[in-house]
Amino acid sequence: MSIWVWQQDEKVKLELDKNRNFNFPKEKGEYLIELDLLTDNGSAEYVGNVVIK
Repeated sequence: MSIWVWQQDEKVKLELDKNRNFNFPKEKGEYLIELDLLTDNGSAEYVGNVVIK
């Protein structure tokens, strides 16, 4: 699993811990989140908007 956030053409990869947890950026703003998941049964990609106030 890989996770990135985009903000104004800047792409930042979010680190996953051993339990596959991650933290959003602490800076306020609007982000696009991209999650890529690869499994033995195929792959999936999820994209969404995140607003941090």
